[in-house]
Amino acid sequence: MTLLQPNTNEVSTEQFLLEGDTLTLNPKTPESKQVMKRAGKSYEGTHPIVGDWTYPHYTGGIALMRYSRTGLVQLTVPASSLDGTYRIDHDSIFIEMQSQKPTSAKFKQNGNSLILIDAKNREDKYVRFDY
Repeated sequence: MTLLQPNTNEVSTEQFLLEGDTLTLNPKTPESKQVMKRAGKSYEGTHPIVGDWTYPHYTGGIALMRYSRTGLVQLTVPASSLDGTYRIDHDSIFIEMQSQKPTSAKFKQNGNSLILIDAKNREDKYVRFDY
């Protein structure tokens, strides 16, 4: 596996071992070995690494590595996690999270992107991850 850092010339290479629903990065290097478990399904007709993999992150949360069939990888590490509910009304979303003030935003979809627009007209863009 070759990792390319965006906007830099930095490249690193890691070996991996894939056995069933277990993915091990750097299996021969104890100090950087990382064991992950498949979360969800595998994708038929793709390399077996494609999909979601989780592991305990050193920050205490559960990290998610997401591998696509096109060679993209995404790492998600939660800084905090909250439960809540939402409801949709036409082009608005209303969100209530535990121990927080309810929020709302307008939203629109643009191709594979979801754009939330807050009361001050600031936009947050969320891009769909394609496996």
